[in-house]
Amino acid sequence: MAIATGASASGSTASFSLNIGTAGNNRLVVISAGSETHDSVTGITVDGKTCTKIYREYHTGKNVTELWYIDENVLGASNGTVTIAWTGADTTNWRFDATVFTGVAQNGYNDYGYAQADSPASLGIALDVSEGGLVVLSVCDGSGSRTITSWTSPLEQDLGGNNPPTSAGMFSASGVESSAQSAKSYVATYSSAPNRATGVAASWDAAGAGTTYHLAGVTKDVDGNTKANCICHLWQYTSGTPVWVAYVLSDGSGNYDFTALANEDSDYFVVSFKAETPHIMDITDHAQQPVEE
Repeated sequence: MAIATGASASGSTASFSLNIGTAGNNRLVVISAGSETHDSVTGITVDGKTCTKIYREYHTGKNVTELWYIDENVLGASNGTVTIAWTGADTTNWRFDATVFTGVAQNGYNDYGYAQADSPASLGIALDVSEGGLVVLSVCDGSGSRTITSWTSPLEQDLGGNNPPTSAGMFSASGVESSAQSAKSYVATYSSAPNRATGVAASWDAAGAGTTYHLAGVTKDVDGNTKANCICHLWQYTSGTPVWVAYVLSDGSGNYDFTALANEDSDYFVVSFKAETPHIMDITDHAQQPVEE
């Protein structure tokens, strides 16, 4: 399942609204928080359900970036436009950016990183990312008049801007990697160097990444009698064209099992054969689908 970007929304008050889409789509909501204060966000909820904080990066010059998330496991049946609410000691000097993603694995983030710098022209964070994985990078600087002129590909800016009444500027970007990355540096480049900046980034796997599947059955003759020790050939049926995958021998009870299949979305069929007199041959329906191992 490919990761897709949904709705985004920003807020600088104690609550704001976001359309989190429809339940059952492996959703992930990522929320960035940025401020020019010494305070922390003590909690964030989406439709009353508790988010998890990934990290808080704090610059002694008072600049802060925090990254939070909530996924389908916690969202449950929540759907449509809901309220995002937060708590903390200072409820007036924060900006929040929230973006919804679908097709994301529901086992937590894969990797995260953080950074800070004084007078940087850019800020970068290294992450490991799986093939088809999602990357989210949020940065906050101490000078709200600046913009981000470029992001490391495949990142694209989702939200960004100044946070009245403080001077902080916060920007959030995301992207999906087409291939696996090891310690790749994801960089936000400023229009000019702010006097301080912080950033937090994280990656998530796509739903089904690393998951394998199997297809099992029983070999029988035309009368429905179980036949042992048959040669079973597995074919993948793609766009009307059969492609041979593998073969196994059914056991003494006629059971066969093709394991470590990579794709649950394809149709398969099995052709079985046994050299008896007369020969025994059978073929399954062409739309057999494997299940997760």
